[in-house]
Amino acid sequence: MVFYNTDDTVRIIKTADNTRIIFLRYDLTSGLLTGASANDDMGHVQKTIRYTYSSGTPTLSTVTTDGETGGPNQVFYWTTDNYLTYVGAGVAAASVGYRYTTPSSGPSMVSRIQTPQGTIAYRYASVTPLTCPAGANTEIFFNYQGECGTDGSCPAGSQCESGACFASDRCLTVMRPNEDLVTDVTASCGSCLSTKHYEWSTANSTIELRGTLSPLSIKTSYAYNNNGRLTDIVENDSDYVATNTDPAGARRTYYNYGSTFPGLATEVGQQSALVNTPCSRSAPTGCKRSTIQYLTGTSA
Repeated sequence: MVFYNTDDTVRIIKTADNTRIIFLRYDLTSGLLTGASANDDMGHVQKTIRYTYSSGTPTLSTVTTDGETGGPNQVFYWTTDNYLTYVGAGVAAASVGYRYTTPSSGPSMVSRIQTPQGTIAYRYASVTPLTCPAGANTEIFFNYQGECGTDGSCPAGSQCESGACFASDRCLTVMRPNEDLVTDVTASCGSCLSTKHYEWSTANSTIELRGTLSPLSIKTSYAYNNNGRLTDIVENDSDYVATNTDPAGARRTYYNYGSTFPGLATEVGQQSALVNTPCSRSAPTGCKRSTIQYLTGTSA
């Protein structure tokens, strides 16, 4: 359940049985969120998070969790034109860092993201020429090898991008009907690629993934119901239409849904490997089937 203040900001969020309650607080002048407290059903505060902002701006400055030591748990650093550059306890110990392009016109775009888990970089055709097949408009670099100034300062076979050496890259072709959708992907190594084509439908003001193409040129198609839930997956299909007749050698997996919980699958079926009887949604005799039941008030 959600409760609101008179200015339509969220004040309280709680579960139906009152076992978990979150209280939100705001600055009376700016309306910015300044704190959130999580309580149990006895009213005991389990955790409080506090937010501060740069003076005179809505730019987030610190996030502090009560009970944690060492001052603010996260400090946010921004450029003078409000681009986020670092998140962490300090620049030297930043947990996440960002760099941006400096185009001659238009907005800056992220050119590098650095985290404790790894570093990636981006190159955009609208800013810098790509080392990609014709039609690609975005290049992603990964497999970080260290810092650099030029390609010559990188290990053999690596490229210097946004101040770092990378041993691998992927080239993306992005379509823009309503959103930025990746359609084609190439890579500098075979093991760097899991899908080389995505087929999209943007009909009726919706965006649906209709199919994918593997590096071995195996097509997989998808179909959905009116609620946007997946109803069919056809592997080794001859096209990207999952609603037509399956070609020889294809494998279909179907999903059925009930009326009580229309967003939850009640049956999943596909051809059984133990019998030669055909499998279909309407005649499931030859199917390997999993049926699922749900109880009111729970998800399983």
